[in-house]
Amino acid sequence: MLNTRFNTKFNAKLNIKPAHARQTAAVLALLCGLLSVSSASHARQAGPGATSAALEEVIVTATKREKAAQDVGKSINVFGSEALDRAGVDDVSRLALITPGLGFAQRGNDFKLTLRGANSENTDRAEPVPIGVFVDGVYRVRAAQGGNAFLDVASVEVLKGPQGTLFGRNTLGGAVLVKTRRPDSEANDYGLQFGVDNYNLRRAQGFANWAVAETFALRVAALWAQSDGWIENLGAGNDLGELDDRAMRISARWDVSDRLSALLSHFSYDSGGSALGAYGYQSRGTLRDPNSSAPLATRATHAFGVYDPANPRGGAGGSRDDLGPWRVYRDGQFIREVREETTLLELQWNARGIDIQSLTSFTDYRNVANVDGDYSEGRLLEESRLDDMQAYSQEFLVNGVSNRLDWVAGLYAAGETFTQAFFRTWLGFAGSAQEAAQVAAGTLSVADLAACGAAFNPNRAFAIADPGNPRAVCPGQFAGDPSDLENNTFGAFAHGTFSLSDAQRIYAGIRYSENKMDYLRGRTLRSTGVLGETVHSGSVATRRRSWDQVTWELGFEMDLFADSLLYGSVSTGFLAGSFNPNGSTFDQQEVLAYEIGLKNRLLNDRVEFNISAYRNEFTDMLAGVLDAQSLTVKVNGGSINANGLELDLTALPTDRLKVVANLTVQDSKYDEFGAVNRFQTGGTGPDGFVDLSGRETPWAPKISSNLNVSYAIATTMGLFTPYAQLAYSGAHWTTGLQQFPLARQDAYSRVDLRLYWQSTDAHWKAQLYVENATEEEVLQHTIVGGSDIIQVSWGRPRIYGLRIGYDF
Repeated sequence: MLNTRFNTKFNAKLNIKPAHARQTAAVLALLCGLLSVSSASHARQAGPGATSAALEEVIVTATKREKAAQDVGKSINVFGSEALDRAGVDDVSRLALITPGLGFAQRGNDFKLTLRGANSENTDRAEPVPIGVFVDGVYRVRAAQGGNAFLDVASVEVLKGPQGTLFGRNTLGGAVLVKTRRPDSEANDYGLQFGVDNYNLRRAQGFANWAVAETFALRVAALWAQSDGWIENLGAGNDLGELDDRAMRISARWDVSDRLSALLSHFSYDSGGSALGAYGYQSRGTLRDPNSSAPLATRATHAFGVYDPANPRGGAGGSRDDLGPWRVYRDGQFIREVREETTLLELQWNARGIDIQSLTSFTDYRNVANVDGDYSEGRLLEESRLDDMQAYSQEFLVNGVSNRLDWVAGLYAAGETFTQAFFRTWLGFAGSAQEAAQVAAGTLSVADLAACGAAFNPNRAFAIADPGNPRAVCPGQFAGDPSDLENNTFGAFAHGTFSLSDAQRIYAGIRYSENKMDYLRGRTLRSTGVLGETVHSGSVATRRRSWDQVTWELGFEMDLFADSLLYGSVSTGFLAGSFNPNGSTFDQQEVLAYEIGLKNRLLNDRVEFNISAYRNEFTDMLAGVLDAQSLTVKVNGGSINANGLELDLTALPTDRLKVVANLTVQDSKYDEFGAVNRFQTGGTGPDGFVDLSGRETPWAPKISSNLNVSYAIATTMGLFTPYAQLAYSGAHWTTGLQQFPLARQDAYSRVDLRLYWQSTDAHWKAQLYVENATEEEVLQHTIVGGSDIIQVSWGRPRIYGLRIGYDF
């Protein structure tokens, strides 16, 4: 009776439908069953040939100092190199498949992460991402940097909830900490791995570590990968999603003395191939006025109207329809260019029990995408996006232990300069009303247009007719104005944990952050390789804004038993304010978060079971719209309330069987929120305003779960380990602008399968894999663009392949 009452109240609180409630109960039953199996298995004596097994203790840096994950009063998912390899995680895109509650979507070159109701629609320009990604302590500023390949990674930590105190800005929903392997002065070793797949992937990666001296070591890791596109282009253009990656990290570590050490590393990444569109790569048509009796193609567009599958972009009529998510008709070339150079210097010094760390970084980064903007076989329109950045950061950390106080304090400074631009170029008069009028008036000929197009099409360079006029690219052409942003950030923080007793602790932290940003529109655009020629501007407009913020957290930790930790916290976080492309500003977005959780180690460290509940209250959240020239404009549009429950289980029921299962139940809704209607009609309020109050936030399914199972089989030929990974996601919205039926992804399940082999001497390794074995069509992102076209991006199809490696 008590369970029935609890389930009824819980389901009502989170607004869970009966079907979802049954799914939730099924997964909970599975978790309980696995605990029972593990307990029974442990009670029995191990069989012949079995060895004792226990879960390893995992060390994390979520509190800016090293601690065991189960001893930290925060919700953390951590994955070592073996777990990442088994899940096929080569960048952040597949983290969502093994992290409860984490959502992922790709929009063009940008990688979008969402967590606990925190989401961001427009990540291409100045809007920051809500889930910060840090590599070896260095913040990756741009969303597309999340797509940079993981290279020689030791572990990945996913911190849930705002991290505004220890990590500062742009960690509204959490943070992802990537730690790479360090040079080791106690060993000489190296390894190689090669891979192929069904899209003609050729992949090679390796590392080498040299213990040059007792106190000095070098490490080099490199990656090369090329593949055909996983979206087949049946038209005249190239396939989409082609890969051409090169990456290298060179690092050196010198232990100057017992107290002082230095690490210097340089990371270089160059990714080419083909882009997946500027914002999406496929047209799903548009929506038309349901109350009109006119022919469908002539009706005004409507936010909640009748589906018109025809591509609404001018001149696209008559083109053949795409054959599903992964077979399209395009004539233009899709070009992708992402480059990054990051240098890192880390100094660590221990002075009388106090650890001092200095972390200095410099980054030069560029992201360019050139795509077929008409989404058809017509030679009509090209779109190009540019994101060019130079950044530095400096952090000083001091931490120590005095009596019953464990503390850390720090100073942080960072600066970034962005050049950001969006270009739209008409290639033929059929796509432009202005050009059609000029042709009809005899002031422009088709030959002029053809000659102009030929001038820049081969290498995507803009032909400048008048260097003093940024819009005089070609007769009748349009080029978006470039804009520069210069941002300087300062932060000071302190955090401490005080032991009330051997079993009880309280902790508190506070941080002051300050951002100063200059906006310069129309400055000279840097040469970009893909775009080729420099675009000149005749004027410079400068605006300056500054923001400051105080973030804090309070919490407690209580050891209920030897391996059981109860914790709770209240914390705050924020996303920095910035400028829109038109020079207007938007302010900071903030969150007040509550969390309570329980972490357990059971059955002689054979079972790890964690549970946490949270509530996030977001305010001043951004609503994004597109202006008349299809440039993204953001406004602080309202608030979000997100409630959730997360369960995590890792178990070794037998010495050969490992099970990882997790479940997330969440209810994330807009409180007071709205967006400007991008369609011509169909708004729900004055001036076409669309009221989203009470509706679900995007990329936040009510139910999501993962189940990963592996079983080790020892033979004379080596160790074989079959591995199955199942992921379930409930229905959810795939757009952060306005919600309409075509932006809804239904509930789905996907299956990944792997077979690992390791030689008896542990030197040789191989894996056969199938990802998305049932070839689920997963809609990742939806956005409404110019001509009210609904642009979408889909997840990947079935991919299968082989990897073979050797470690010396």
